[in-house]
Formats: sequence, structure tokens, C-alpha cells
Amino acid sequence: MRKILLFSMIFMVCVGLVQSYAAEITLTIPNEKIPRVIEAMEKLYGIPTIPDPENPGQMKPEFTPQQWSKECVRRFIISSVARYEQVKAQQAVQIQPDNEIAR
Repeated sequence: MRKILLFSMIFMVCVGLVQSYAAEITLTIPNEKIPRVIEAMEKLYGIPTIPDPENPGQMKPEFTPQQWSKECVRRFIISSVARYEQVKAQQAVQIQPDNEIAR
């Protein structure tokens, strides 16, 4: 089994002074399954391309397949947190109708 380090995230917490906390998340994927995971991420989500400075007019992959797999997981976490926080914020501002305004 080989452990793949996905990413380190820095969370900034303001409590008078700014403190930073790092969270490291590691997934263990069996060696024989790693090619399947990498291929699935590449084929399902397509590796973005950028202009190739060495070949004007040509495009090149922005990430290697391995880097893209990690980036997909990172983006999923960021997106999930943003969606959850949006739902939470919407729930916090829901206003109940005031039936006493008009009778």
C-alpha cells in the first residue's frame, strides 16, 4: 500500500491575533488501484490545458494526471465547504412572515 498525500490546508482563525492551523489529509490507495483512480479523474473531469510557451498556438496540460487527481479532490472539498456555508447562511437569514402586519 502506498499513501498519497493529498494536500495541506491552512485555516486562518481570527481571535484577537491571527493563528494558523494546518490540516494534513492522507488517503491510502493500494498500488494496484492507483492507475484506476488517476484514469477516472482524468477521464471524468478532463485535465485543463494552458498555452504552451515553447510552442506558440499550442496547448499543453496544466497538470500531470497524478497532480490532477489531487487537484480534483482539493476542488471538491473547497466546493463542498462553500455550498454548505451558503446553505447555512441562507438558513440563518430566513425570515418568518409577520402575520400581524395586516389583518
